[in-house]
Amino acid sequence: MRPRRPGVAGRWAAAAGGTALLAAGLAALAVAARRKDGAPGFAANLGRYSAPSAWAYDRALAPLLGGLYRLVADDAAAVVSATCPVGSVLEIGGGPGHGAVLLAHRAPGVSITGADIDPAMVARATARVARHRLQDRVRFEVADVTRLPHSDSSIDLVVSTLSMHHWPDPATALAEIHRVLRPGGRAIIYDLSRAWTRVERQAPDPADVAAASPFRGGRPVLVRWPGRVPSCVRLELLRPADGGTEPGSAIGSWMAPAAGHSS
Repeated sequence: MRPRRPGVAGRWAAAAGGTALLAAGLAALAVAARRKDGAPGFAANLGRYSAPSAWAYDRALAPLLGGLYRLVADDAAAVVSATCPVGSVLEIGGGPGHGAVLLAHRAPGVSITGADIDPAMVARATARVARHRLQDRVRFEVADVTRLPHSDSSIDLVVSTLSMHHWPDPATALAEIHRVLRPGGRAIIYDLSRAWTRVERQAPDPADVAAASPFRGGRPVLVRWPGRVPSCVRLELLRPADGGTEPGSAIGSWMAPAAGHSS
């Protein structure tokens, strides 16, 4: 006998129940985070990294973003292999260290510095690096992207994942990234696509920010993850070795599908 399919009312009830369960879980996570890390800074953390605390981000959001972290690490490792196999990498908004650890395993010749504005994130990232025994090549520091504690022309590659829309001054941030990159160095920035700007209303248009920066443009391409969801944009920026500028003809076309950046 064929089992009966649930009717419309049953499907609505199941959807409502699932939504209620998700909401209850998020509420419980928020309460636990406040008890663990304390109420001060709770709202500020939501603005910094869309989670109530570093602990909550590491336990809840970071595992959900694992596929994106791997995609970015593969991408960055390919750039490292082609341009700076024994160079220095700076990760902006490194959070609890998932991305840096993945990249370190994929690019064993580089040294990696992770910068994050939240000391709690840096503490978690430092502990993760120690667990993976990568302290000789990976370190984390508390730093603001608009005031990076690095010398001019000292970094080969800058990487950032879902951090740009939290930067209070993206133009100044890109100017700082340009300053610390060596001539011929690159920045690879993954951030929210236009489809998500309604969720994160302060999310800047990466193409507009790049065009107004010392980079004078970049190569923004849509990233479909997970599956065919147009969730992110990959912005590649170059500090030319000859002091010129890279052609910015790709600017404005970043809503097109990205070959090699879909999963």
